[in-house]
Amino acid sequence: MSVKLELYKVFKEVAEAGNITAAAQSLYISQSAVSQSIKQLESELQTRLFSRNSRGVTLTGEGKMLYEYVRSAMGLLETGEAKLSQTRDLQMGHLTIGASDTVTSQFLLPYLDRFHRRYPAIRIQIVSGRSHKVLGLLQSGKVDIAFASTPR
Repeated sequence: MSVKLELYKVFKEVAEAGNITAAAQSLYISQSAVSQSIKQLESELQTRLFSRNSRGVTLTGEGKMLYEYVRSAMGLLETGEAKLSQTRDLQMGHLTIGASDTVTSQFLLPYLDRFHRRYPAIRIQIVSGRSHKVLGLLQSGKVDIAFASTPR
C-alpha cells in the first residue's frame, strides 16, 4: 500500500494541476517520474484515468470517480496528522491520573491547576484509590500516570 499511496499522491497532484509538468514541479520530481507513476497506477487499476491533450490532461469518468475518493482519503490522512501534532503539542488530548484522595488534595491540586491553565484543551481525569489499586491501574494501562506509596 505504501507504494500505491505515493502513486495516489502523484495522481491527485496531476488531477488538480491538470498538467504533468506543473504536477512534477509541485512534487519536486521529474516529469518522466510523474508520467511513469500515472502509467503504473493505470496499469495496476486496469483503467485509464486521464485523457491527454495538447494543453495537459483531464480526468476520465473513472478518473473523476477515483479522484473524489483519493482526495477524501488524503484529506483524512492530513487531518489525522494534524490531530496527532496537536496531541503531541498538548493542544488536545486526555490524561488519566491515578492517585489517592490524600495525594490529590494535599499534593496534586496546585500542579493540576497550573497544568490546566497552561493546557486547557487537555482533559484530565483522576481515578482515586488506594496505592495498590492505583499501581494496578497503571500496570494495566488504565491510567497514564500514578501517584502511590509503597511499603518500605
